[in-house]
Amino acid sequence: MLGASAAVQSLLQLFALYYVITVLLGAPFITELYSTSALALWLTILTGLPIIFIYRGDYQLKQLLFEGRWKTFAELLAHRAIFGAVVGAWLGAFVIPLDWDRWWQRYPFPNFVGATCGWVLGACIDSMASDLNSYIPHGNGTSSLPLEGLFGHYRFADVPKLIAIFYAEFDIEIGPVIRYQIPEDQNVVSPERFSAFSAAIIPKDEMLNRLIKLNFRDYKVMGHPIGLIQKFAEYLVDLEMECGFLHIVEKRAQLPAIMRKVFTDLNTCGECVLPVTELTTLYLKLCPSYRGVEPPKVSLYMVPMFIRAIQLTPAIIDKMDVLSQKIIPKIDGIRCVKEIATEVEIDPDLVMRCVRNLHFYECVSLVPLFLYSNTYVATEKLHDFYNNHVERECGVTLREWCDTMTPRRYNVDERRLVQFGMHHQFLRKLSIYPIAIIPTNQVERSGKYLCFSFHKKFRIYRLCDGTRALEDLAVIYDMMPDELHYKMAESGKFKFISK
Repeated sequence: MLGASAAVQSLLQLFALYYVITVLLGAPFITELYSTSALALWLTILTGLPIIFIYRGDYQLKQLLFEGRWKTFAELLAHRAIFGAVVGAWLGAFVIPLDWDRWWQRYPFPNFVGATCGWVLGACIDSMASDLNSYIPHGNGTSSLPLEGLFGHYRFADVPKLIAIFYAEFDIEIGPVIRYQIPEDQNVVSPERFSAFSAAIIPKDEMLNRLIKLNFRDYKVMGHPIGLIQKFAEYLVDLEMECGFLHIVEKRAQLPAIMRKVFTDLNTCGECVLPVTELTTLYLKLCPSYRGVEPPKVSLYMVPMFIRAIQLTPAIIDKMDVLSQKIIPKIDGIRCVKEIATEVEIDPDLVMRCVRNLHFYECVSLVPLFLYSNTYVATEKLHDFYNNHVERECGVTLREWCDTMTPRRYNVDERRLVQFGMHHQFLRKLSIYPIAIIPTNQVERSGKYLCFSFHKKFRIYRLCDGTRALEDLAVIYDMMPDELHYKMAESGKFKFISK
């Protein structure tokens, strides 16, 4: 919220703006001076007060008014009410020139009524929409599925915004002090506020190079080291070692311009690339809240598929790193990670890291390897759009289902159907967990009960304790899951649990 002096100044500027706009749109400039001023004042009250109460910075105001981006219901309400008031005042003027000779046609009464009705209507529509949204089920809501993270469906999509950036140091005479602060005109962190938590920003030796994060009133203050903050701090260390950037006053004078550039770019674009010297360039990026969550591990038998339209033109491919240039063109939603690694002749661990990075930035989704021996079941999300006794179809393999239903007869590609269902989480694959049923002492004595030869460190009987899925065992023994399942079932020494 704006302070008293800043609020008055903003309202005066808004009043002048509305007065000019109403005159440009045809309002009398001299003959109806008081009427035009009253209309401009009323528009200022209707639109200025919501802005004052939700104001948190110029960047937020720009997003709210001109970009239509809001993060809270209050911001959405203010945006619609402001828009409704301005449009209502404009529409109210249409009845003024009509020859009905009614008292309520006299300027500026119709504009007053139109602005007020537009303001109320905009606020009421959003309130009703908000109430309806609370009863309508949404596909992107909270889910209890354990594999939710595999499909790139994160619960947070908003990128955090910076309120301020400040550079603090310890002055021998004064003590902890803020040298530079961006934005310079708002003084977000006043000297009084800074004194309350300065000991955490400039800590004792035992707190150096540790996470510093504290909540102070309405703000969360973070210091080195954490994510982007740590990276920025390390850049300053490199600059200090390179050219004495911080202790040489002339060079340190560049710091406010750098901070201003970082503050502006991070809040407008979400990233900042800033050359400082010939050897040092800042590369900073803000990530949404879920970026702090470690993405799930990628298995060799997971299949990556794109969930964003990516045009693999030569210009785009040239901007990628060498590893991505080889891997990304091979992602087709059919090949698993192991097959991609074999085709591009790259170590599978590197391919998994690349795919995991693509998944982290929501470029690809991960689905299990498509096999006709797999069994798929419907989840609760299916009932959001379809309700039938589908349970009687559960428990059969995909091969059996295809033989019965013949989806190709209806021009349905079962592979794409399963991938679509897995990605949108109204289908899930049943994982198979083998359990060895031979006595442990027989496993200890010899390996004569093995039905096939494994040249590995661990015997398969030890691993089959109900905690490892068939796909994990297939990775250990370098076999396809269906081939391993066939051999284990043929031996008669294993039971299988699907869950």
